[in-house]
Amino acid sequence: MISQNNFRQSTYELSNNKKIHYEEYFDEKIVCQAWPSSLYFMELTLHFPEIVCSKNVLDLGCGIGLAGIVRLCQKLPIYFQRLH
Repeated sequence: MISQNNFRQSTYELSNNKKIHYEEYFDEKIVCQAWPSSLYFMELTLHFPEIVCSKNVLDLGCGIGLAGIVRLCQKLPIYFQRLH
């Protein structure tokens, strides 16, 4: 059973001073979080679009999918894969 006590609200401030607000969920069986690699990829996508914008991206073990959401907002292709 999902408990409201297991949710944690977080904020990530991008290097352009914009903020992303999100919730993470933790319990003994399930962890849905923003992985550090997702935060790094968001910055890469936003600040160096010429490197990644022409590429198809597969976000393996995407957690809560922050990197993919940023790409979707930019109308770029993304494939999410969450394994459980």
